Amino acid sequence: MVTSLKLTILNHSLPMYRIALKAGINETRLSRLSTGLFEVKKEEKRALSKILRVPVSRLFSERAETVNE
Repeated sequence: MVTSLKLTILNHSLPMYRIALKAGINETRLSRLSTGLFEVKKEEKRALSKILRVPVSRLFSERAETVNE
């Protein structure tokens, strides 16, 4: 499943490991959060929103909008 978080990370200038480091999240956990395998904690949502400069509501919408769907 492609999530809004995953698409935002892929389109961001920082690599995933740097985003995870800045957010204080283990890189493996961030990967699982971005694919929807784990529930995202409120503090993780805020940290990722701040780092990625995207509103929480956009990062964690139900389904990502992709061109190929």
